[in-house]
Amino acid sequence: MTVFTNYRIVGSSDFGVALTAVGDVDGDGIVDFAVGAPGWESWNQWEGTAWLVSGADLAAADAADGVVDGIIQATNLNSFAGSASYRFVAGQFNNLSSNGAGTTLASGDVIGDGRPEILIAHPDATRVVNLNGTWSTVHTGKVYLVAPENFAALDAADGSTDHQIDLGNVPQAPAGSLSYTFRGEATNPDLVFGSLIGGQAGASVGTVQDFWGDGKNEILIGDPRWEHDPASPLFAGNYYPGASAGALYVVDSSTLAAADADTTGVIDHEIDLEDVAKYGQSYKIVGGWGGADNPRGNPIVWAGVGSSVATGDVLGDSRADILVGAGDTGAQDPYSGAVWLATPEAIADHSTTTANGQKIVNLNADWVGGTNRLWYTISGEKGYDQLADGPNSLDAGADFDGDGRADMLMGARFYDWKEPGGMTLHVPASANMTDAGAAYLVASSELPGLDGNNDHYIKLQDIVDRPIDGSFNTTYSYKFLGEAAYDRAGTAVKMIGDVTGDGVPDLLIGAPGTGANPGKAYLISGGALDQIDMIDNADPLSGGAEQLIFLGNVAGVGGSYKFVGTTIDVFGDGSVITGDEAGTSFADLGDMDGDGRTDFAIGTGIGGRSYVIGSSDLYNLDAVDGSVDGVIHLENVPYEPEVTVYDAIRTWVPISGFPFTTPLTVSEGELETVVEPLTLQAATHGKLSEGDTTTIGGVDYYIHNIADGKGVATLDGPAGGPDTTKAMNFTALRLRPVVPGSGSEFTLIVPDDPDGDFARIKSLAVQSANSTPSKVPAWLVDGNDLVTLVCFAAGTRILTRRGEVPVERLRVGDEVLTLDHGFQPLRWVGSTRVAVTARTAPVRIRAGVLGNDADLIVSPQHRMLLRSPTAELMFGEHEVLVAARHLVDGERVERVSGGIVSYYHLLFDSHEIIFANGAPTESLYPAPEVVAELPEPMRQALQAHLPALAEGRIPEGFGRLARIALRGSEARLLWREMERLEEVLPRRELAAGYAFAR
Repeated sequence: MTVFTNYRIVGSSDFGVALTAVGDVDGDGIVDFAVGAPGWESWNQWEGTAWLVSGADLAAADAADGVVDGIIQATNLNSFAGSASYRFVAGQFNNLSSNGAGTTLASGDVIGDGRPEILIAHPDATRVVNLNGTWSTVHTGKVYLVAPENFAALDAADGSTDHQIDLGNVPQAPAGSLSYTFRGEATNPDLVFGSLIGGQAGASVGTVQDFWGDGKNEILIGDPRWEHDPASPLFAGNYYPGASAGALYVVDSSTLAAADADTTGVIDHEIDLEDVAKYGQSYKIVGGWGGADNPRGNPIVWAGVGSSVATGDVLGDSRADILVGAGDTGAQDPYSGAVWLATPEAIADHSTTTANGQKIVNLNADWVGGTNRLWYTISGEKGYDQLADGPNSLDAGADFDGDGRADMLMGARFYDWKEPGGMTLHVPASANMTDAGAAYLVASSELPGLDGNNDHYIKLQDIVDRPIDGSFNTTYSYKFLGEAAYDRAGTAVKMIGDVTGDGVPDLLIGAPGTGANPGKAYLISGGALDQIDMIDNADPLSGGAEQLIFLGNVAGVGGSYKFVGTTIDVFGDGSVITGDEAGTSFADLGDMDGDGRTDFAIGTGIGGRSYVIGSSDLYNLDAVDGSVDGVIHLENVPYEPEVTVYDAIRTWVPISGFPFTTPLTVSEGELETVVEPLTLQAATHGKLSEGDTTTIGGVDYYIHNIADGKGVATLDGPAGGPDTTKAMNFTALRLRPVVPGSGSEFTLIVPDDPDGDFARIKSLAVQSANSTPSKVPAWLVDGNDLVTLVCFAAGTRILTRRGEVPVERLRVGDEVLTLDHGFQPLRWVGSTRVAVTARTAPVRIRAGVLGNDADLIVSPQHRMLLRSPTAELMFGEHEVLVAARHLVDGERVERVSGGIVSYYHLLFDSHEIIFANGAPTESLYPAPEVVAELPEPMRQALQAHLPALAEGRIPEGFGRLARIALRGSEARLLWREMERLEEVLPRRELAAGYAFAR
C-alpha cells in the first residue's frame, strides 16, 4: 500500500481558516494539529467546528473511504475505529454568526500536567446581559479550554462515544474537570441604536510559556471589539468612529478556579473575562483614545487591541514576552496598525488597579511611561496598512539573527505600494498595487538600532536600508512585498523549523487574495534571504542588498517555493468563480515524515481544504507539472510518487569526465558500491528522468542529467577463480542536492544487469556515453576536500578612503585601500547567509595575531597574507597567502561553532590584498570553480559582470593570484615555524602606512 507524506484534507467551505500545531496530545511521539471550520453547518445544526487531528491517524483516515489516494474527508478523521482524533462542535445556533467555533485555535500546557490543552475560540458566541433593565442577547464571544483528561467524559456526555464533543457540555463536565469556558464582556455600545453590540472575545487566542515562572502556560484572549464606556475620555470612538479600543486578557492559569468562583463561590467552569484581571497575575491590556501625540506629532489612538497575539523571548530576559497586535491603531497614521511588545515585568510595571480590583494596562497612558524599559511599540508604515490586524498575522519564536533570542514576523495585508519614483524595481509606477500587502521580519538584535530616538517607538519603514549617511541599516530584518494588487500578503505569517535542510529556520507568508484569483503561500528559506534580496539589487546602482524582498522573486531560490491555490466554481455552471484563499493559515507540524526536516500545513479560507506538506515531497510536487521552477500548484497535492528500486554504483567522476580508456575501479575507490539498493521517486511516471529524487545519507538529491552508456565490466571470478569480463550497458545519473550545499554532487551508475552480476563488479571500462557534457563545474578542493570560497563575516571593518566601513555597508564604487595599487573601486559585492556547520564554520583570528586590532572572522578558505623571512627561506617568497583554516591552533586561531553567519564577498578589477580589521587579506578571486560555489542569483550577477566566467574561463585581469598560495601542509608547517621562531607580524598601525609606501 502506498503511504503518503502529503495530504489534502477536505471539509466544508471554510475548513482551514484556522490551523495550529497542538503538540503530542495522544502520546504517540508525533505532532498533532487542529483545524478550524467556523462556519461548518452554521445554517443547519452546528455553529462552527474544529478538529484535533492525531498525526498518526492520517494514513488510516485516508483509507477510511476505501481508497488510498492521499485525500482525506474531514468527517472521516474521527469516525474510523481506533481513531485518536476528535471533532468539537458548537451547539449554539445563530443565523448571524460568521465567526463560529474554530475561528481561532491555540494550545499549551495550561494545567501544568505535561500535556497540551486546546483552546477553541467562538468570537460570535452570544450572551444574555441586562441592558437598562432589559435582558438582551448580544455577541460577546467565548473561548473553550478543553483538557485531554476530559475528552472521554465530554465525548460520552451526549450519550454517544463517537469522538465528537459538543463544546456546550464543557461547563457540565464531571467534578474535577480541568476544562473551562471563558465568556466575553458586553461592553461595546451602538451609539446610533442605543444598544450593546457586545465584543468579540477569541478573535485571537494563544498561550505564553511559563510567563510568571510557575511552570504553567498562561492564556491569552484577544477581543478587538472591547470598548470603554462612551462617557470615558478613553472611548476610541471619539477619534475613530466605528473602531473599538480592544483588549487582551492575560489570564494567570493558576487562578482559574478562583476566577470561576469569583464573588458567588459557585464552581461552574464558566469564567467571565471581566473578572479574570482581579486574580493572581492576570491583567487586561486595553487601548483607547489617549489625547497625547506620538513622536510624529499625530494623536495616539490604540484601537483593535487583541486583533492578534504572539509570544517569544524577544527582549532577552530568558522569559517569553507578549506581542499584542492592534490592527486599527493610529500610532503613526490612522489605521496604520501597531504591535506592543513587552516583558512580564513591563506589563506589571505599566498596570494600574481599578476600584473593583482589576489590573489594567492602558497603552495610551503609558506611551513612554513606567520604569521598566523592556517594551517597544512597533508601528505600521502608513495609514490603513492595518499591521497585525488578523489572528494569523503575527508570530515570534525563531532565531534568524543568531543572537539566541526570538525574532518577530508580522503582516500588513492592506499595504499599498505607493513609493515615489516608480514604486520598486518590479512594477511600473502606473501599476495598481492596492492591497498588495507586506510582511516584516524584525530581528531582535536590531531593535535598539531601529529605535533611533530611544523612545521605544519603531517605524517599520526603517527596516529597508537607505543610502543616507548616519542612517541605521539592518542586516537581518527584511520587508516582503506582495507581488500583485489585492494579494493581501501578510494575512498569515509563520516562523517554522528547518524545512529546506540548511540548518536555518524558514518562513511562511500567506497572500490569500480576494476575488477570482487563487490564493498564494510562500515558503522562504531562512538561509536564502540574502540571495533573494540580491536578485533585484545586485546592480551598480544599489551595490548590494537593501532588505527589501519582492515575493515574486522567491520561487526556486535556495529551496524556497511558491504555492498557488485553486479556483472554485461555486454553482458548478461557471457563473461564479472565486479563489480559494490559500495561505489563510499555517501550522508547523514538526518532522512528521521522519526525514529530519520540518513539515507544515497550509489552510484555505474558501473551498474547505487544508494541505499537509511533507518536506521530502517538495521537489516532486514542484516537478510533477513538468517544470522545476519552485512553483507548486496545490491542486497537485497529494502527490503519489512512482517508486523504483535500483542497484547502483557511485562515483565522483562527472558524466562529462568519464575516462574512456581507463576503467573505473571499485577497489581503487573511484567506484563505490551503494550498500543498500537505491530508491528513486519518479516525478514523471513510467520512466527514469531528470528531476527524479532520492535520499542518500539523509540528503535529498535530484537527477540533474542522464547518460546511456556502454562498457565492459570486470567481474570477480567464482570461488577464487580468475576474473571474467562481460559487456554491460548502463545508465549514468548525475545527482545534485535538492538544497544547494546540503551535500556533494556525484554520479550514480545503474548497470543493466539481467544476470544479477552486480555484486561481482570490480571495474567498469566505459566505451561510450551519449550525454551532453555537464556544465556544472566540479568543486575546487584542496587536501582537506573543502570548497574554496572567500568571504568576510558581517561586522568586519574594511579600510576605505573614508575610513573603516563595516563590510555589509560597502557599495559598488566605494574605494578600498589595497596593498599593491592604492585605492581601488569595488566592482561587485555579494553576500551569503548560512547556518554554521562543520563545512561552513567560520574561523576567528584573535585580535593582534595578524595585525588585526579586533577579532577577525572569515570563511575557512579565506586566505590571509603572511610576511615572513621563514616563508622566503622555505618558498622563495617573503609574502605568501594561507587559508585561515590552515592557521587554526585552537588558541590564537579557532573555528566558531553554532548559529548563523552572513558572509560577504568583495570583487575588484584584479585579485587584491586589502585590510580587514587591520589585517592584510585577499579579495575574491573569481575562478569559475570558485564562483560555482556562490548561490544562483549571485552567480548569475557575477557572470553578467564577468562574462568569461559563464564560459568557464578566468576573467581578464585575474591571470594570477596577488601572491602565491600555500597548500595546507605547507601553510601549517610555516605557521608552526613562525611560532617556534617567535616571528613578529606587522602591527596594525604599520599596515596602512606599508600600503601607502608600496
